[in-house]
Amino acid sequence: MSRRKGRETALKLLFQRDLTGTSAEEAQELFWLSNHAPSEARKFADSIYSYVMEHQDEIDDLISGHSRNWKLERMSAVDRNTLRLAIAEFMNENSPRAVVTDEAVQIAGKFGTEKSGSFVNGILDAILEELERRNK
Repeated sequence: MSRRKGRETALKLLFQRDLTGTSAEEAQELFWLSNHAPSEARKFADSIYSYVMEHQDEIDDLISGHSRNWKLERMSAVDRNTLRLAIAEFMNENSPRAVVTDEAVQIAGKFGTEKSGSFVNGILDAILEELERRNK
């Protein structure tokens, strides 16, 4: 459960950073002043957040390349940041990709709209195919 809590916390952190436009460090510092999570969840959330911040251009290019009818800035902040955290985990963690996808779909459904889960699922499936082709 700490990974799920970590993913949800990472989404909240990414969401805050996305909407405020503050620096990555400032957003993280401000977030932890008013939010709490178990230490394992916090560590995992910080890991995902840091990876997204370091590789955001590459991650956003992947999203843009597989969302033909949706520009990144037109996506809801929840969907956009759920995609970012899942892709960061695909690229940087040893978590099973099916688990990451399933969790991202559930998180998008919990925090987004009724269509968020299927939207996130479709984009992640396409990105996974590309990442698997790259790794062959």
